[in-house]
Amino acid sequence: MTFPRFAIFLAIVLAVWFWPSIFGGKVLLPTDLTWQYPPQTPPAGVTGLHNPLIGDMLYENYAWKTLLRRCLADGEWPLWNPYAFCGHPLYATGQASTFYPLNIIFVLAPLLQAYVIYTVLHLWLAGVFQYLFLRRIGVSPFGCAIGGVVFAMCGFLAMQLIWPMLLGSAIWLPLMLLWILRLSDCFHAAGDCPHFAEMTGGQRLSEGPKPKEEPAKWGLSPFSSGWRIGAGAVIFAMPVLSGFFEIAFYAWFVAGLFTVACCGHVWRHSRSAKACLRLCASVGTMAVLAVMLTGPQLLPFLEVKDMTTRAGEASYERMVDRALRAEHLLEMVIPDVFGNPSKHETFDLRTRGMRPIEARRGADFYAYGTKNYNENGFYLGLLPLGLMVIGLFARGRYRWFLITLLVLSLLLAFGTRIYAVFYYTVPGFDQVRTPFRWMFPATFAICCLAAMGAQHWFAATGRGPRPEGRGEETGDAPAACAMPAALRGHADTVSPSGSRLSRIVGVILIAVPVALALALLFLIAFPSPAHHLAERALESVPRLSQGNGFLDAWDLAGFMWANAMRFSLFALAAAVVIALPLLKTWRPRATATAGLFCLILIAADPLQANGRFMTQADPGWLDRVPPAVEFLRSDSGTFRIARFGRRMVLHPNLPMIYGLQDTGGYDSIILAEYARYVDAIEPQRALWYNQIVGFEDPASLDSPLLSLLNIRYLLVDSSDEIDHSDWELVFSEGVQIYRNKRESARAFMVHQVESVTSFDEAIERLVSEHPGPARTVVENAPDSLTRPVAIPANSEGVKITRHAHTAVELTSSSSVSGLVVLCDMIYPGWRAYVDGRPADILRVNGIFRGVAVPAGQHSVAFRFEPASLRNGLILLCLGLLAVGGCVAVSCLPSRRKCERS
Repeated sequence: MTFPRFAIFLAIVLAVWFWPSIFGGKVLLPTDLTWQYPPQTPPAGVTGLHNPLIGDMLYENYAWKTLLRRCLADGEWPLWNPYAFCGHPLYATGQASTFYPLNIIFVLAPLLQAYVIYTVLHLWLAGVFQYLFLRRIGVSPFGCAIGGVVFAMCGFLAMQLIWPMLLGSAIWLPLMLLWILRLSDCFHAAGDCPHFAEMTGGQRLSEGPKPKEEPAKWGLSPFSSGWRIGAGAVIFAMPVLSGFFEIAFYAWFVAGLFTVACCGHVWRHSRSAKACLRLCASVGTMAVLAVMLTGPQLLPFLEVKDMTTRAGEASYERMVDRALRAEHLLEMVIPDVFGNPSKHETFDLRTRGMRPIEARRGADFYAYGTKNYNENGFYLGLLPLGLMVIGLFARGRYRWFLITLLVLSLLLAFGTRIYAVFYYTVPGFDQVRTPFRWMFPATFAICCLAAMGAQHWFAATGRGPRPEGRGEETGDAPAACAMPAALRGHADTVSPSGSRLSRIVGVILIAVPVALALALLFLIAFPSPAHHLAERALESVPRLSQGNGFLDAWDLAGFMWANAMRFSLFALAAAVVIALPLLKTWRPRATATAGLFCLILIAADPLQANGRFMTQADPGWLDRVPPAVEFLRSDSGTFRIARFGRRMVLHPNLPMIYGLQDTGGYDSIILAEYARYVDAIEPQRALWYNQIVGFEDPASLDSPLLSLLNIRYLLVDSSDEIDHSDWELVFSEGVQIYRNKRESARAFMVHQVESVTSFDEAIERLVSEHPGPARTVVENAPDSLTRPVAIPANSEGVKITRHAHTAVELTSSSSVSGLVVLCDMIYPGWRAYVDGRPADILRVNGIFRGVAVPAGQHSVAFRFEPASLRNGLILLCLGLLAVGGCVAVSCLPSRRKCERS
């Protein structure tokens, strides 16, 4: 399949997948989750949630994108988030993709429609990049098409669509490897350098030995093709700029391994250590330039990574406990073997029809596995796995690299001892809770091996090209001689007995899924054996009947039967395809038809398994603002909200969408000092799950730390209530809202403080020695603030005149000097100005900001001007100049070109 036809085919497949959002008026966003918690309620006639597991797409990404557009509309850089955690560095965590070029889609397009545009474009690019990489290593066009479709439709990407930043980091891996190959072209012998547009399977452009009078010439300068280094730097920067640093690390790690493999390939052809070193120097130069281009994103992340709750949070044993287990290999064969939160029906063997299924706890059937569904959803389809097996034994360039990558990635994903090498040696790796995401490079390797297997399958059916040459060296993957004997019944070298053996193998491949399907059909007529088997399973596996497990054995029997039947049907289709070259040699037209059927099956199998996982919902559901939120928005003052009670109300980060500032929040990176501050009020049980929600203990309402958070309203579920003299009920519709009678102002002035030396001492002093009104403690306070001062009555006041995203402006008036306190989170990068002149920011009450002001009337401003961003932008400019220099050098006429002319 030629590249243009493949690009069109993949676009059609993606259009089918996302048809409701592209043409059906839906949006690729779980808008139904807005009513998962009070005060929102579902519309009339709508029951249940399609998939409660993908809330991150709404609660995190949609909230961040809303804030990004709001900042840009106000003429500000989207750097600081004042709506969560009492202030949070939005850009530093990376996951808002602030500096990712393709993030412009969320700025230019309508926000709700931008998600499907972004997703379809990235999945299409994933397939295209994979096709180009496979073509470059010598895979035939048909094999490239198979590999491209499998990679674009793979379960790993399908399950991760809830994190657009992860998708943006993952898709660049094939292009990165392709560009390393482009660099290696500069170091092949003259006359043996396969130009990209002329590649026909990795063969040399001129066969036979070179004339003796023209000895092999090797590129000796890493800048001999500077434009490739410059363009490669941009490509290598993309995974980091997208903001999912874990996936970016895996992509760079694979690129490093591939560079070693390329050096080995160059060495086999040249026996020149200098050529290998020059190649490494070129790739290293490209990587250094890429780091410079990512400066605005990378430097702020390096600044914040050691300030988070994850730093030193979990031991190696706890991290490894999050790895995959042997049972999760079943997910690669039967995608719903442990349930699926997006499927709410099961087959009833008694009535022979579909009916709703519920979990034992009463909610819609969710999943009963040991991990979340999207943490072990790696289904690629049965046919790609079969083709991968063929690819394991087929000849092809870099096959051993792919096999090594597959084995290494699986060992890491399953938490073997080799994981300790990364945990203890790679900075920041001790904060990665997701060893199972090593399945990303494993999935990539499987897709490439499946493509190699597909080209051999296509050659063996009777139509594939069979060029001469050495398969392993030249990448002559389509050669029939590379086909295992049992899979090339058409080859002249196969004896009649071998041909009969091939036919027997083909018949067995087809017979096994046929027998399974017949056995399952038998169970429809006689379901008792299935019910008996389900009863024994419930007795032997406790989790099947607990939590999100099954109500009875009939539910489990029907669920198992439906999964087994689906498996048998797709296994039969895959077996028929794989067995075609074993049964006979086909004519060209029949081979072309079989190839098209293979492509359609490759796309249909993962689509039926993963296609409905993402919610494509009504966009109007986001327009429904509950009365409780309208009540809160009617208050034009500067205040924060919080939650009280065991039941969640107004999920963290949702207030951000409505423009409400919250003491809670939801982010994978939470500042450790803020978490410790809130824990000192009441331990947060959801902190491990990246959330600070609220409070449950009535004693927390008397905490002096709580009174400093500028909480004006508490949101409480209708089933709970607050009995406290400081809180009065002011609203009750869908949710109860209590107002704080003794609310602490967001900004105020004090004239005497207590000096402390650390955060822990500040918290201890505030909690244990609180006599009544909130006292003020300052780390390393100047002597002028600790001395007693006679304060005239009614002489001071602080007023907030402007509270923007990255700037807060105040006015102060006092007859004596004092300290202006702003109860917003302190963070490196905030600068204070008094009457336009820089002033030092003091750490007040553990986590807040303060600035000393003299007597009189003054203007005070806090502006977010992080040095890490400034340095990153300088690094970016230098990187752009360096990239431009590389391109300019490559445009200069070289001595070699002059000699040729």
